[in-house]
Amino acid sequence: MRAVVLHGHGGVDALVYDQNFPDPECGATDVIVRVKSTSLNYHDIFTRNGMPGIKIELPMICGLDVAGEIVELGSSVSNWAIGDRVLIDPRNRVEGGLVGETIHGGLAEYCKAADHQLVRIPDSVSFDEASSLPVAYGTAHRMMMTIGKVKNTDKVLEIGTGSGYQCSILSLLCRRVYTVERIKSLLVKAELIFKKLKLTNIVTKHDDGNLGWKEQIPFDKIIFTAVTEEIPNSFFDHLKEGGILISPVKKDSKQILNKYTKINGSIEVESLSEVIFVPNLTGKKD
Repeated sequence: MRAVVLHGHGGVDALVYDQNFPDPECGATDVIVRVKSTSLNYHDIFTRNGMPGIKIELPMICGLDVAGEIVELGSSVSNWAIGDRVLIDPRNRVEGGLVGETIHGGLAEYCKAADHQLVRIPDSVSFDEASSLPVAYGTAHRMMMTIGKVKNTDKVLEIGTGSGYQCSILSLLCRRVYTVERIKSLLVKAELIFKKLKLTNIVTKHDDGNLGWKEQIPFDKIIFTAVTEEIPNSFFDHLKEGGILISPVKKDSKQILNKYTKINGSIEVESLSEVIFVPNLTGKKD
């Protein structure tokens, strides 16, 4: 099969287009999916560059988020059929492993997955739309709901609008979102998306997110979308009593996702897990 294969860590030159990479072999509880769409995430770049402490067996096909149609079923698979439109959960939660890192991913014609990793794609959802969901949506959902406990009455401050993906989801979950982006071109694109989706409870600002949004204090929740060396103390003044701030924070050579809760005027910190985020930068950029 044709595939883009990682043979060694480094820049884009480490990725090689191979027209004769071996087809995946289907085990008893596996399915083979003909890839229709795969999206690229920042994690794919980290995989290509190489991450300290994570060993990747090479050659490897990157691409965590994969959508396509089933073309082969393992002998023990009974709940799926040839032709089913499916999305692959990147993480194998039973046998272990991560698609695109320890299991060959979506930058190929075909991709193998365990049958329990599959999610059926509704006819109303395109392959491109489906392949944009797993990593981006999963990360956003974990930060907002599992950790942040966002409620429909909340006023939320987002530091780093980026593509507008997380902000769009937030707007459906809370009363109002205030989002700050330092790069003007990114913000303009995000604003067009908000308008197209008819999201009317989002307020945007082109500024250095590290300055916060003092005019709109206080907030129920604050979410940083990039890793920072430390949280400026002024942000804790942004929080209501009982409010929560979530941010990835750099600690030595690692990034740790921290949850800060304001209780009786003091800040309680809970370190949750090791993560990988883009760096939080200062200043404005047109």
